Amino acid sequence: MGGMALLRKRTLCNSQSSKLVIAVCLFVLLDCSILGINIYITHMVERDALAINIAGRQRMLSQRLFKSLLLIDQSEQPAAVYQDELNYTYNRFLTTLEGFSDGGTVFDGAENPVWIAPVNDFKVREILNTTWALLKPIQPLIEAELAGNSSPQSTSRTVQMVQEANLQLLDLMNNLTLRMEQLSKKKTQLIRQVQSFAMLLTLINFGLIVRYLVLRARKAQTETHTLLDMIDNTSASLILTDQQDKVVMANRACQVLFGLGSEQMAQMSWSELVTVAEGRDAIIDREGKIIPVELQQRELCLDGVNYRVNTLLDLSHVKEEHARLAYMANHDPLTGLVNRRVMFARLELELRHARRMGSKLGVFFIDLNKFKSVNDTLGHKLGDELLIEVANRLQQAVRETDTVARYGGDEFILLMTGVSDEDQVATMKQKLFCLLYTSPSPRDLSTS
Repeated sequence: MGGMALLRKRTLCNSQSSKLVIAVCLFVLLDCSILGINIYITHMVERDALAINIAGRQRMLSQRLFKSLLLIDQSEQPAAVYQDELNYTYNRFLTTLEGFSDGGTVFDGAENPVWIAPVNDFKVREILNTTWALLKPIQPLIEAELAGNSSPQSTSRTVQMVQEANLQLLDLMNNLTLRMEQLSKKKTQLIRQVQSFAMLLTLINFGLIVRYLVLRARKAQTETHTLLDMIDNTSASLILTDQQDKVVMANRACQVLFGLGSEQMAQMSWSELVTVAEGRDAIIDREGKIIPVELQQRELCLDGVNYRVNTLLDLSHVKEEHARLAYMANHDPLTGLVNRRVMFARLELELRHARRMGSKLGVFFIDLNKFKSVNDTLGHKLGDELLIEVANRLQQAVRETDTVARYGGDEFILLMTGVSDEDQVATMKQKLFCLLYTSPSPRDLSTS
């Protein structure tokens, strides 16, 4: 376009391209290092998330272990009915503890075998040692139950010992999960610092490239074509304006962003292209849509004539992608409820608030019994529809200040805040029964 011809006329010649090649290669190298760090962070976060998830599942397994023992002791049905559940929860609980202690293969929530490395953190080791010490007197009794060598009296004694250790075991597993989250956060922060340093070097190198390109444009007309091609093919939108704010040059990305041709833009001023909307720089396309942009401006002097280089970065897609990733990280993709990570964070926050204000909380753990048979007989699609319906009904039952989360699979958690007495919890429980059950007897859903 005409602006490019003007730029060519105002540049000089006689410069070598070796320094530019070195600078560009260094920029690519730094950029690749940042990409490598991002890939490593993603891998580390996935690995730590798996370990945190497995640690959090220990709490559920401890409760299932106690529940199966209690059913063996108190149920009128034969003990063999519940021994499979006892055997499953007991072995999964011990296998996971051994994995955190010595490393090895454990099972995730989908019953897939995964390998985890031993955790050498002293606090985690302290939690694991305390847990093993707590289980040591109980293990022979449970193994006797599994072997069928127990009597009703020994079963009752086993239930009593597990019940006495239950709260401490829950606290230990919660501390294990919290510590794993803290370790993951520390590692992520350290790598982010390295990433920030690499980004700083990249930005410094980019600044040096821009400065060198300006100096090179003054010295060598033969290098001008290369420089202009780089500008015209960059993904950022670049506009060169003169002292009267008239457009001198606009690259191809800028023409696509504005939806205008080079000749149309050459007849326009800067104020006609860029406006201020909602306190930020923005452009308005031909359909009247406001597109937020990030504006960077630099002064450029060519042969004593001052120009301004304007860089526009389209933020609309960035904001949409950030919003989408944030939603995916905090919500269950099927039901739209918050996930267990958000629930645990809110529970911790509300517990602190309740201690400070002297108030109480209500927590419901809701588990759909026989849900597997729904998937097996009616199909996973109908099973998903059932989970969505349960989530919708739970949302209808709670107040605006309460939180409903999908814990995983067919399990949900309801957190009530600002509870003044137990009657409120009982009322909520009755309300849940009314919304969730088709018959007055709650046989298909259990809450705890």
